[in-house]
Amino acid sequence: MKTAAHPGLRRYTEKEVLALALPLRKRLGISRLTSVGEFINLPGVSIVNAVRTEIKKGQISSTQGKGRSLTAATCSALMEAYERYCACWCEQAIFHHQATEDDKKTLQQLGFTPECAIEQWIKGYEYHTGRERLIPAIEVQFPYHGPDRHHSNIQAHTSGLACGGSQEEAICFAIMESIERNTTSLFYKNCLSQICADFVDLSTISRQTTMTLWENLNNKGYESFALRIHGPLPTYYVALYDPVSMGPKFMIAGSASGFTEADALDAAMMEAVQGLVVALQASREDLNRQEKKYRSQSLFDTSKFSKLKTLFHKHYAGVTMPPSEHPPANLTVATQFLTDALKKQGLDDVYIVDLSLNDLPFHTVKAIIPGLYDWHVNPGRVG
Repeated sequence: MKTAAHPGLRRYTEKEVLALALPLRKRLGISRLTSVGEFINLPGVSIVNAVRTEIKKGQISSTQGKGRSLTAATCSALMEAYERYCACWCEQAIFHHQATEDDKKTLQQLGFTPECAIEQWIKGYEYHTGRERLIPAIEVQFPYHGPDRHHSNIQAHTSGLACGGSQEEAICFAIMESIERNTTSLFYKNCLSQICADFVDLSTISRQTTMTLWENLNNKGYESFALRIHGPLPTYYVALYDPVSMGPKFMIAGSASGFTEADALDAAMMEAVQGLVVALQASREDLNRQEKKYRSQSLFDTSKFSKLKTLFHKHYAGVTMPPSEHPPANLTVATQFLTDALKKQGLDDVYIVDLSLNDLPFHTVKAIIPGLYDWHVNPGRVG
């Protein structure tokens, strides 16, 4: 999960999560759990990679976790693998069903085209009323290899998938994840044609750990910029670029939402660092083979990073970070804050599918919110 989380909203501490989750590695199919933060070696930042080889159709899943300690990063990687495991192995909950008129209304709500004859469904419920609601399995299972992939305009996705120490906690962060994916996908779609963000003055970062991370990136030669994306929640986009290494000159970006501006910016910066580590890890062999080619590149002022930074700085309004903020006092307040934000957008329906495993101490849910989609993954939705 890349959404920022205030520690007070979590049931378990990081050490408790680690004690509960580490014994699950074999069950989750994790063949390798590795610290990879050394690829960038930033003080106080850990990145952990969890590789699962036992998923469907010969696929391999690699999930990353990040944190200010090895414990936090390991917890993050394990929980990411856990929620993906729950979304993958839910066949026992999927059934064939001929759509009723109510089901067809659900399909229309979710942006399926009228000609989609969905065969596989899974039981969910309406969050506000508790009323049962059937949800297309392709919206929930990931990866999905069922028959509906051949005649649907929707691709399987992980938007709205989250886990937590309680069902209430999982639901809260699943809703936040849905809002974040929608906000960032609209930004990617419109950022070059509309004013949809503000340019952040990173010298005004108020949280010391975030400021230290930014300064450490600067000291290593990385260039960066940050945007505050317009939306119902604090959502930030952070771009990183390394113009001095011998490697390929590509831009890495991370985005995240949070209950406070400081939480969201810190999470987005950590997400960008995680992306940088993954890219460096993947390109390691290529760097050795292509050293001469990369050293000859001269892309400082003509790079995509430089062009975007100049463009956004010119057209987007500048903003500073607030000196102090107050996060939600508890989980109930946090969830109410999210549902109120949805209602302000005219979004009253929230559907929840419980993917939790009965014999394990964590809960996993999928939140599906009609009208709130990841348009980057599913641009073909209707409406």
